[in-house]
Amino acid sequence: MSTCSDSGSRTSPFVHLALRSAPLRINGGRESHAVKLQEVLYQQMIENSSFCDVTLHIGEISVRAHWCVLVTCPFFRSLYDSGMKESVSGEIKLDFGSPYAMREAVEFLYLGQVRVTYERVRELLEVAEYLQITDMKKCCSDFLFTQDLTKENCIQILLLSSLYNLEIYHAAFRFLCGNLPDLIQLKEMLDFTRDSVQMLISDPTLSYVKQEIFFDFIVRWAEHDLPARTESFQELFLTLNLKAMSHRFLTETVEKHSLVLTSEKCKMHVLEAKIQCMAGLAPGSSDMREVIVLCGGLGTTSFFDRFLSLFPGNGSAHLYAFLVQEARWTELPPLPYPIRRPVVAIDSQGSVLVVDTDNIVQESQSHLLVLQTQHNTWTNKQLKWPAGEEDLRFHHLICCGGRTFIVASSIKRTRPRHPPSLDRLDQRSVWQVQLLEVDRVSGELSVKCFLFFRSANTRIQACCRQGDGTTANPNIIFVLGQKTGVASRCRNRKATKLITYDVSLEKKKEHWRSPFEPLTYVVSEGLLTTRLGKVTSHLFSLKDRRWNASQRHSPMLPPVDPAREDFATAAVNDEIYLFGGKAPDVKKPLASVAKFSLATRTWIELNPIPVPLMGAGVAVGRLPADVLRCHIDCPHCYFHSQRSRTIYNLTLPDRFKGMRKMTMMIMMMMTITMIAAFLMNGTILMQILRKIGTEVNEHAYANTHKTEILQP
Repeated sequence: MSTCSDSGSRTSPFVHLALRSAPLRINGGRESHAVKLQEVLYQQMIENSSFCDVTLHIGEISVRAHWCVLVTCPFFRSLYDSGMKESVSGEIKLDFGSPYAMREAVEFLYLGQVRVTYERVRELLEVAEYLQITDMKKCCSDFLFTQDLTKENCIQILLLSSLYNLEIYHAAFRFLCGNLPDLIQLKEMLDFTRDSVQMLISDPTLSYVKQEIFFDFIVRWAEHDLPARTESFQELFLTLNLKAMSHRFLTETVEKHSLVLTSEKCKMHVLEAKIQCMAGLAPGSSDMREVIVLCGGLGTTSFFDRFLSLFPGNGSAHLYAFLVQEARWTELPPLPYPIRRPVVAIDSQGSVLVVDTDNIVQESQSHLLVLQTQHNTWTNKQLKWPAGEEDLRFHHLICCGGRTFIVASSIKRTRPRHPPSLDRLDQRSVWQVQLLEVDRVSGELSVKCFLFFRSANTRIQACCRQGDGTTANPNIIFVLGQKTGVASRCRNRKATKLITYDVSLEKKKEHWRSPFEPLTYVVSEGLLTTRLGKVTSHLFSLKDRRWNASQRHSPMLPPVDPAREDFATAAVNDEIYLFGGKAPDVKKPLASVAKFSLATRTWIELNPIPVPLMGAGVAVGRLPADVLRCHIDCPHCYFHSQRSRTIYNLTLPDRFKGMRKMTMMIMMMMTITMIAAFLMNGTILMQILRKIGTEVNEHAYANTHKTEILQP
């Protein structure tokens, strides 16, 4: 029976095989069990349970804890592994930091949570850094991220983040740089190290802070601990750009200060700045600076904007100034609305004038935009056309001799009350090009002189030479036209003429058989017309009133983007500047900037445009130095943008009131269409695009081979 019993109790090998092949299932929850275990251990610590095996002496309080919990912290782990008396006796004295912060750190090891307030965050960070509790340190850092940076707490948070290497350091430092003129007056700034102060002074993006403010700060910083900081003051003073200070402040305040008088290097630094000021090499902080203004044009647009070329949303509203002497960019108050093809000028008072030349077909749509740079205010004035003019089209805007002129073409109205006819505005229509003067008060346009007739193929270049209005140095406007006349021919040199207009004498002179190139500049020797890469250019001399061929005035192709098109260009001090444009094979705008020196015949690559642009308006003039102080990456403009600080006291043209709503509706409809086409696997959309592409290619081929087809 025992045999039968043993054989009956044995398990079949098939049963073992079935158990091994059965799927493994784990029941229960690790998270809930971990939380329960955490609560039990924490409760034992609170109750000073006998299960605790170590005692922590925090100030006058003794707390029982578990070694198994404490060793999760690197500080206690090294203490336990070292074999010191604390690991043997089970008694640890923690006299670092405040008792409150140390008790919070121990509780954090049990619960993973910490109670953080702004008043206690420094104590908690100090203990977390000492005990090497990185998670607790991160909790304090996350708490600081929830605090709004203000002028009251910025420096405190910056010092904490710098001391304990917190992620909020970059945000706090940017806020400090963006509000430095106000924060630099606080007493907490005097605790900065010498390297930190020197970094602020030498930072090029902080050019909006006056050098006078930096000088006052380093004086207060040195006097805060004079015996230890006297030598550091000399190093910081040599970092200051004294040439940017006003001459009065330099001579009456800086030169006579006791800290400057006690250092020979400081006195030499002041002397060099005074010499450059007297030589005119340092214009000072209150003078006008020579700039090249770039505005409007076509920028990098979205996919939908490529289909909306008839609407103003495709244009750019940026307005930048390039400081010629410093070779850097700064942002000016943006245009009130995007303009694709603007003409721009700078008057003698430092105001920027802009006229939109795109799709102006009515008098009510002609507006002169004026930026008063000293007041950061945009205003506009409606331009009133001369009587009997139709289809007035603006070509160039010129400020010369304290007056404002516009080179425009129009069609004379034959019958006074006859409305404009679209049949007369086709390519067979003939326009007469005139020089108009703008009355800045009333907006009326008065005809100063007739220039020439033009057709649809006529090309016009205009620029001015700024003088003092005397006979020896007159103010002259140059207007160069190619293929002028009613029906000009390509190779008829008589159809190309140069018109010179003396602003002071109000006299016009015509010069026939003039050469014409796409680029026209005013240089020191006269008027230069040329093109990139051409061997021979032509120079019009004001002395003998003749055109002369010149090879040394011909700019070579630039090394960067040599085949660029639709770029903005200007000439300053016999140096030719090229801005942006586009490559011939793509429509993407460029941001590269290059300068060609006529004296050395070399190209120099400059800082690129902040935003890629093509077809932008360009003007050369002088603007107040105070409005050009900001760097293109100015941290102050990050918190206080140019548009938010600008006053737009104007009335938009009528064509923009309903245009923006229509643009948004079209974009919404196109979005819905694209989504529907995507849901249909894109077959319908691909067929439409393929058909459009075929028609475009056939049309381009027909235009290219038109002459060959017409030949017998």
